[in-house]
Order: sequence, then structure tokens, then C-alpha cells
Amino acid sequence: MLASPIFYPVALVEHRFNGWLLLNPMTAVLEGERWSLGIGAGPSLTFVLVSAAVTLTLAISGLVYFHHSTRDFVDEG
Repeated sequence: MLASPIFYPVALVEHRFNGWLLLNPMTAVLEGERWSLGIGAGPSLTFVLVSAAVTLTLAISGLVYFHHSTRDFVDEG
């Protein structure tokens, strides 16, 4: 819960930790939600693009892992 900026905006985090926040795909989503509620500024384009790239990387690597691990599944009913 502390890794995602749920209870605090990204503006409160020191700039040296922004790299870690970029790796969390939920950062841009939560900042966009704050912006839509009128609480803060919207996420920067960098946060959105890096979040999308991390999400795609995790999804593709998960699909590849699942595809390779299905060979070990036992399905002989």
C-alpha cells in the first residue's frame, strides 16, 4: 500500500524516488483519478507512458510464462 500513492500525492515524494514510482503502473491511474476529482494536477506524460510500458511488459511476460508452464500441467482425466 505504501508503494502506490494512495494516501499521498506524487508531489509530496522526493524527486529522487520518482524512478521507483514510475515502475508502479498504478501511479498514473491514481494521479489521474485525483485530477478528475479536482484534487491535484494530472499525471505527466512520462508517468503515463512508463506505466503503459511496464503494464505491457508484465502482461507479455506473464503470458509467455503461462504458455511455457502449461507444458507441465497434467490434464489426463
